[in-house]
Amino acid sequence: MQADTDADNNRPAPPPPAPIKPPAAPLQLTSGQPEDAMDKIEMPQIFSTRAPRDAAAGLSSGLKNMGKGVAAGLGSLVAMPILGAREQGVVGFAKGLAAGTVSAVVMVGGGAVTGVTQIARGIAATPRAIISSNENKIWDQDKQQWYLYNLKGEAAEVLAAEEAEAAAASAEKKDVKETELYDLLGVEPNATEAEIKKAYRRLAIKLHPDKNLNDPSASEKFQQLGAAYQILSDPQSRANYDEHGKDGVDEQLFMDNSQIYDMIFGSQAFENFVGELNLMTLQQELGKMSSDDSDPTHLFTQTNYVKIKQRKREVHCAVYLATLLESYATDTSENHINFRTSISTTAKELASSAFGGTLIGVVGYVYEEQAHRHLGFRKSVTAGLGLQNVTRSAHVLSTKYRFMTSAYSAFSKYNKAAKKVEEFEKKMAKEEQLKGEEKKKGVEEDGSKQEEQSEGSKEEKVPTPEMDDLSRQLQQETLGSILETAWNFTVMDVEATLRSVCFKLFKDSSVTAEARIKRAEGLAIIGEIFLASSQTSEAGLKEVMEKLNLANPESSSTSEK
Repeated sequence: MQADTDADNNRPAPPPPAPIKPPAAPLQLTSGQPEDAMDKIEMPQIFSTRAPRDAAAGLSSGLKNMGKGVAAGLGSLVAMPILGAREQGVVGFAKGLAAGTVSAVVMVGGGAVTGVTQIARGIAATPRAIISSNENKIWDQDKQQWYLYNLKGEAAEVLAAEEAEAAAASAEKKDVKETELYDLLGVEPNATEAEIKKAYRRLAIKLHPDKNLNDPSASEKFQQLGAAYQILSDPQSRANYDEHGKDGVDEQLFMDNSQIYDMIFGSQAFENFVGELNLMTLQQELGKMSSDDSDPTHLFTQTNYVKIKQRKREVHCAVYLATLLESYATDTSENHINFRTSISTTAKELASSAFGGTLIGVVGYVYEEQAHRHLGFRKSVTAGLGLQNVTRSAHVLSTKYRFMTSAYSAFSKYNKAAKKVEEFEKKMAKEEQLKGEEKKKGVEEDGSKQEEQSEGSKEEKVPTPEMDDLSRQLQQETLGSILETAWNFTVMDVEATLRSVCFKLFKDSSVTAEARIKRAEGLAIIGEIFLASSQTSEAGLKEVMEKLNLANPESSSTSEK
């Protein structure tokens, strides 16, 4: 018995039971992310959740969210059943209808919830907004906070950025394919934007055709200068020129636009008041339009480079205007007669420049509008009640509408003109072919020689009276629309710029509230004098057409006789 027990004790222990394996999971597609990350994936954010500035901003944001929710919900309710029916027939339609209904409820509910939330947040933020506005603070849309604006501080930032850019450019050794355009402006290939602009302004005054009436090539020289500046002042076209030379840019296109824009709208006399006009941007954006493009809204988009450039422009104009208005604050003459006389002299000089009589009216309009708005009840009951804001909004919308319609009209006319040229060239080619065949039949001797002569005459493309008439007709049909578009764009550009400039003047915390009132009073006087020196845009456009000798072709032919 004892032996059996000992044998059992010496027997090796049985191995532990094998662990029970769970059933293999089915194969699944994964995103390569942890499971908790998958749980956090959300639908694309379509509802605004940014902190509203005040009740008005909250109401606007809330209503937009509600509208987005309803639109998205209806879209799901309509689209999902249709897609389901295409995939699985009746069964798919039923599934799509169910999914669309759920999606519609979710989207409408989400829009309602976020909308009400935004309205409530706006109401809650209103007391703080009132206090901040009374403290002359402004709202930073990006940082979502109120702050005191300082013109001197921003001017110092812009100046420091320009100096840093100049230092970096001078230290950089730039290799370019050719330097002809840089030589034309008298700058180095590593010149900064400010240096290129300064060189162009200096040479433009010197080479302007109005100051070189005895030089028959003055207009061509001025066009070449303007083309060089437009190419080198735009980062993209400058990069193309640096890498490929003239082969990388359409110099003739820039020359044509230079003649129209720089000689008519780009008057240097207004630069201190309005900065450099953004007509270069218009040219580039019009070039992006296709023949089927009926919605030129992309003309209002801005790249980051354009935004930075616009900020510099506004700051420089604000600093100049602040300095100019100091002479009003320090003028002790009766009714500020000394200040008025000085501004009247400036207005005459501006109005006498090309298209100046029209452009000065735009400047005066915004100055007077913004000055009255800041003065409020000090100026009139209408201004104090803010009724001018309604007029301003209507004016901005009408100006934008005029530009969009004129831009599309100009583009349509340009396409029609291009088709006419193409049809005319085909007609001329066919006539040349018929003439060649007749000559071949009439003269059998030396036919090959006559054929070569015929081909040579084709290559020369000697202008004919018919071609001249067509060219004159197309110029009349297209140039007027192009000029009108350029003018409407200039109005929008100048008005938007000057409103930002005036905003900086009247929100500048580096001066006292009384000093800002003085600025508004002086600006109102400038606006009044500028408006008195202005003419209508119709008169300005007519003046330009006459200057280009395109207003009446019959008169030009009569004068030639």
